[in-house]
Amino acid sequence: MGFHIGDEREWAEGSSTEKQITSNKSKRESPVRCSLCGKEFFRSESGAFPFCTERCRKIDLGNWLNESYGLPIEDSEVFEEDED
Repeated sequence: MGFHIGDEREWAEGSSTEKQITSNKSKRESPVRCSLCGKEFFRSESGAFPFCTERCRKIDLGNWLNESYGLPIEDSEVFEEDED
């Protein structure tokens, strides 16, 4: 796998992701933003929707498992132990 002249031109014009977003496909399908990193991607090209990649999906899962995220509760929902 070597470096080809065409690769240099592609790099100079922008990343392939940027090209995909501005391609003709964007007329048929609107890009969405990853709910973790904010990167734009096409839903049909992601196997990890609503995330752009499997990596973002796993980071989000880790945040839930490490209790970095939480659901709000109201004071009335907090249960106190019975005093006997």
